[in-house]
Amino acid sequence: MVKWSFGHPAIRLLGDNRVLLAWYAGTPECMSLHWARICVSEGTGR
Repeated sequence: MVKWSFGHPAIRLLGDNRVLLAWYAGTPECMSLHWARICVSEGTGR
């Protein structure tokens, strides 16, 4: 079985209702950094 790890998430406010998320993931031999820019809207009605 292959060991897979992920974690150490970081969140930064970008302004204009946007955030930047970053985290690492992968195997010990091939670790990579992942990121996502997300628009956060208010009042979704849920």
